[in-house]
Amino acid sequence: MLNKKESILDKLFLKIGEIVYIVKTKGISAIEIENNRDDIVNQYLNKSIGLIKEGITFDVIDVELEYKIKKMCIRKNIDDISLKALHIIKLTIYPIANGDCDKILCIANNYVDSYILNKISLDLEA
Repeated sequence: MLNKKESILDKLFLKIGEIVYIVKTKGISAIEIENNRDDIVNQYLNKSIGLIKEGITFDVIDVELEYKIKKMCIRKNIDDISLKALHIIKLTIYPIANGDCDKILCIANNYVDSYILNKISLDLEA
């Protein structure tokens, strides 16, 4: 269970780590999309995973995700950390879809502390 000190980005990378592990072991179709309307970061991640599962090409996914970010910024008051999280999802969607653990860890290294990075690494190796 996450402690209160862990940030939105920590939670996001832990979730991405779980998803990448599922993709590596069971395939993209095994990911279950959660319906959490209150959390814009999870909504965006779910939208991203949904597009991959539909077989949409990455060029189109990139456009759709960029559009969704802009639409969310116009309609909702998004704090800086949540906005950064949306861009991280957009950046990591290709490595997520391909189960690229190394790329995820490389990106996570820039945003989370060593404790979270090690936890993600251990989860991906399991």
